[in-house]
Amino acid sequence: MKRAVLFPALIGLLFTMNCYASEAVPADSGGEEGGAPPPNREVFELGRHSLEIDGGVFLPSKQNIAGVGTIHTGYYTDVRYVFKPNDMFSFASTLGLYGTNADSSTGQSNVYSEVVIPFKETVLLTVPIYRVQLYGGAGVGYYLAYASINGNTATYNSNDSNFGYHFTSGAELKVTPRISLQAEAIWEYAWVHVRDANGVSTKVDIGGTAIDAGIKIKF
Repeated sequence: MKRAVLFPALIGLLFTMNCYASEAVPADSGGEEGGAPPPNREVFELGRHSLEIDGGVFLPSKQNIAGVGTIHTGYYTDVRYVFKPNDMFSFASTLGLYGTNADSSTGQSNVYSEVVIPFKETVLLTVPIYRVQLYGGAGVGYYLAYASINGNTATYNSNDSNFGYHFTSGAELKVTPRISLQAEAIWEYAWVHVRDANGVSTKVDIGGTAIDAGIKIKF
């Protein structure tokens, strides 16, 4: 899928979630004597701890490796623990996995492959709107990267790791008091060194944009 399709699709999903939340407000939930409906503070107060499982696609940044041509859309998944001390802020610890592959500049398929395991800490600002909760935040992480080149003229593997940072934004839809669905976009930035069979090192941007959806369970 191309980015021109993925980003409008994400926006449409978030719009649909918000419309569902607006329609789900009970018509007879107003205050006494026809007053305005009281804010539903129960919706996101149950469970200060939660576990999330997400999956989606990864749109890699342009790689800086000689001989690499077309870079394909990859995969993204993560498991996340979230602690929410109050209605406004959350703190997330994430173990992720994403990867991609690329063709050579001469057209040979899947010559280059890349797998990254990030360990991330994120601070999130959350805004509850009845059944929908919008959030955005930023954080830092440690990225373990594995790269493999398997071409006609060279075959080698390389491992490296480095610190990086990320930004995220998304929306969560409450299904039950303990279960929510969510969709988000994450921008990752980190770089490592890939060393070829001769030991020559090349700096590689292993970041990009992840678009995912998943489920959150509160406890």
